[in-house]
Amino acid sequence: MDLLYEQLDVAIGQIRLLYVLPLVEAGHLFAHGDTTQCLLTTVRAVEAESQYDALSYTWGNPTVTRTIIVNGYELKVTENLARFLREWRQRSMDNDARGFVNRPLWVDAVCINQNNEEEKSVQVQQMGRIYRSAARTLSWLGESTPFSSIAMGALDEMAREIVSNREGTDPTGWMNDEQSHLWSNDCQATTCKMHENLLFTTTNHVWNCIMEFFDLTYWGRAWIFQELCLAREISLWYGHKALQLSSLLEVLDWRRCVQGHPFPSFVSEKLGQILHLGGFINETYLENFMRIKKETNSKDKEAPGNLQDWISYVIVIKHLEATDPRDKVYSVLGITNCDVRPNYSISVESVFAEFARISARSSCNLSLLDFSGLGIMPVREEGRFSMDVHHLFLPSWVPNWDTLRTIGSVGLLRSEDWRADAGLRDTIPFGFVGENGLHARGIALDIVATSQSLASDDLLEFCRNYLHGSSEPHSRGKELVRFLYLDTGLTSQLKYHQIEDKSEFYIDAFGSISSVLGRIGNIPEREIFHMLGFHSSGDMFQRFFGWGQHEWCTKIQKSTERRFHTWGRDFEVDLAIQIFKLMVAYNVFTLREGRIGWGPPRMQVGDIVCIVSGYALPVALRKLDGSTYRYVGPCFVIGIMGGEATEGVAVDPARIEDFNLI
Repeated sequence: MDLLYEQLDVAIGQIRLLYVLPLVEAGHLFAHGDTTQCLLTTVRAVEAESQYDALSYTWGNPTVTRTIIVNGYELKVTENLARFLREWRQRSMDNDARGFVNRPLWVDAVCINQNNEEEKSVQVQQMGRIYRSAARTLSWLGESTPFSSIAMGALDEMAREIVSNREGTDPTGWMNDEQSHLWSNDCQATTCKMHENLLFTTTNHVWNCIMEFFDLTYWGRAWIFQELCLAREISLWYGHKALQLSSLLEVLDWRRCVQGHPFPSFVSEKLGQILHLGGFINETYLENFMRIKKETNSKDKEAPGNLQDWISYVIVIKHLEATDPRDKVYSVLGITNCDVRPNYSISVESVFAEFARISARSSCNLSLLDFSGLGIMPVREEGRFSMDVHHLFLPSWVPNWDTLRTIGSVGLLRSEDWRADAGLRDTIPFGFVGENGLHARGIALDIVATSQSLASDDLLEFCRNYLHGSSEPHSRGKELVRFLYLDTGLTSQLKYHQIEDKSEFYIDAFGSISSVLGRIGNIPEREIFHMLGFHSSGDMFQRFFGWGQHEWCTKIQKSTERRFHTWGRDFEVDLAIQIFKLMVAYNVFTLREGRIGWGPPRMQVGDIVCIVSGYALPVALRKLDGSTYRYVGPCFVIGIMGGEATEGVAVDPARIEDFNLI
């Protein structure tokens, strides 16, 4: 293989470009039959700007390969790449497309010597410039499937209709009953069975095909995110069909705009529900992509990079996959212009640990603890989620970006939403990160007395037991509301720390939560107060909050108006999703002094809940000896999230302890 690759001159910015030879020419050059034949050339990147196309694709199974011929040498490439090269060659036989297809390509698997770690490190650092400089980026989604033509055609049709209706104020204005293929219940048993692997399906065959489109492996790869953010122009190739990415974004932007608008009567009910919820695509991923692409386009391409951008982008792609785990950190470097050179000669553990040290030192805080901890892997689904196939051995405080892709709810507790360490921030430094561990300073709060996971049928029982486990249920009622609501709302209208009238918070939050508890347990809302151990709704509100009958009747009437007329019912759907995620991703725990909270699923009785300077969430630690601990994970504890537990620390330095995390 070294015979194929000559050393690139880094000083003058050399790259390689690949020409795929059409069949009519290939037969005259090499005697290899139908095997794809190519020419590999070396050029200066600055001279090749806008003269080539860059390929964005998934490698696929690295053990399933096909042979291509490059400069007369046989080269093994993955099957997915071989399929694209055949499609590219086939299109070159179309006279109308020859000018488009005959441009050279930049393809990472061929244009980078994959056996040379030094070259890989240099070229990966240059990939930002490579994709920015390409005339266009071709996104290869794979060979044609029974769904590809239907999905691509429908997306293109809808995009054109949406653009034509852009001046209108009603986002549903372009829809009509003649588009029965888009809105009707036409999915028969045979066609529905074709989509049985989808998490969500509708009764419309076209939209099921579109959901198959969004379920493609392509959208779940880490490198793809950077490539799409950097590209000037993007053409999606799915088998023989092509679609501009801009058309796809038009449809997705419409789906966001249509939330809260009633659909016409000819739209099937189930389809309308899924379009309102956006269940067929990761909305957060899309929003981050569009935001970062806009930021990338507005930046000075030659300006020095920002380490904080690098850190935030790694967090954005935490759920995406990479064949080499090191690329979970390196694959977004090209968006940032950071002067960081990837190093593929060191271990995955070393890359992750160094990234954690850079994160702590550059941000002067410990927000990386949002995504680390030996206890964050869900216990109930251990068989499904224990996918650390690389068997990494990392310090407990270093995020394992490889495993995080399998745990969708990690990061639901984000330090940016709270300030539990408020009394420590100006008193003591956040600590320091050394080669051998993280040295933190703070206070020990309490010891874990109980820790349990909650299934949906356990939640009401837990609420009932907690409410009636005290002689003052109204006090516990307020704590329970804050516990389920996480003190911070999904809308800006309902945040505990921002509302002066706390009774307004409690009544609004409890009204929503009682509805959600009914949804989760499939129980009529009117029966919730019986399930919680009260005789009537009046008894519940009197004992729950300590209010008299006239007071709670007046408050309920005003609350109902706020909840449904101001916010809309989608708010409660979001709240139900939040509570469900909490039950899946976290344990409920109690401390010896009686406080309750959410903690990592592997939290154990005897773990210590602490608050450390530089991190706005309480942390669960497991003591080893002396001042040495292992980090278990972040926590939420009622009554201390605003800094209450750290008040007065400045005048009582004896409370400060050292915590050495390994």
